[in-house]
Parts: sequence; C-alpha cells; structure tokens
Amino acid sequence: MRLTASDEDGGVSQSTWNLTVANVGPDFEISVSAVPLVEGQTLTFTAIGVDGSGIDPGADTLTYSWSAVGPGGEDLVMPGTAASQLMPTDEGAYWITLTIGDGITSSTRTVGVQIANADPIVSGLSGGSEIASSAPLRISGSVADAGATDELTGIADLGDGVQLPLELNSGNFKLNYQYRVRRPVHRNGHRPRPRRRHFSTDLLAHSRCGSSRRFC
Repeated sequence: MRLTASDEDGGVSQSTWNLTVANVGPDFEISVSAVPLVEGQTLTFTAIGVDGSGIDPGADTLTYSWSAVGPGGEDLVMPGTAASQLMPTDEGAYWITLTIGDGITSSTRTVGVQIANADPIVSGLSGGSEIASSAPLRISGSVADAGATDELTGIADLGDGVQLPLELNSGNFKLNYQYRVRRPVHRNGHRPRPRRRHFSTDLLAHSRCGSSRRFC
C-alpha cells in the first residue's frame, strides 16, 4: 500500500506500507439427513457453514474429500462435494470424516452416527387360505433383510401347538404341513362330517438383532 501526500507548492511525499492478508481456512459442520438411522436407509451428509455463514470466507475454489469407517473398522467409499451419501448395511457405529481445502489450508470434521438393526421382512406369501382336512398346507414366500451380513432364521407357528423351522434358501422358503383334525365317533360308529377349524399360521423371521412376523 502506498500513501502519497502533497502541498499547494508542489511538494510530494510518499510512504509505502506493506500489508499481508492471511488466508482463513474453511469452517463448517456436518449435518445428517433426518431419516431413520437404521441399516438399509440412505443417509445424506452435508457440509454447512457455522452459524449460518459460508463454509469459506474467501472466494476460493474448494475441494472436498469424504471418508467413512464402518462398525467393523472397514473403510467405506464416499464420493461427493459439499454433500455425500452412505447406505449402511449393518448396525453399529459409523464415523464420517470430511476434509475441505481452499488451495492453501484445509479443515477436517468428523461426525458419528449409531445405526440400528432393521427387522427382516417376510413377503410374497402364496398358498391356499382354506384346505380340506386331508390336504397338506403349502405356503411359500421370501425373507429379506437390509443387513448384508445378518444370518436369517425362521419359525412357523402352525397354530395347533406345532412349531417348525423355516428352511431359508437364498431368502426363499417353502412350507408343507398336514393338519390333523380328529372327528368324534357317534354311537352308531359313523363319523360326522368334520366342522371347519381355523388355524392361524404365524411366520416369524429372525436376524441377529431383530424379528418380523407375518400371518396367513
């Protein structure tokens, strides 16, 4: 900076003042989208300025570098600029880190989220809702779970005191069962025509940390 002073007689004097403007690095927080924090849900993470201000006070070109660490210590890829997304596939603690640089300095922030287990889902049930007393019950369906590493097991409660394990093959199952309905014998030795009996079949699927019921 140069300062110049002059008078009416033509006298001139100059002075130079050296001024250094220091760079101010990015200052920000990481916000998490307001969705259920359960496995299988896509979460959005966004860099926002502190107290409503901008991320960087200068007109600098910013660079963004996202990273994440899963509950097992595994590194997860998170591309993005001022925002990035991640879909957790297991329950546990996830740590999200963002580094923003302005070409001179950089700032890093880390936020942690606790992801809950999602219950398995029983769907696609098919089979008759009414069968003859001598006919077997045949039900098929599928079980899906958002946890990529969850072990799935299933139990069918047939409503007559019998419980059978569901044999899951790649998430699909088939169930065959023969209900035994006793008919009383009259004094003349004849058995009357059987009355209708209703049984509620309860299909219960389990993962390591949750369960889901479906009735048919």
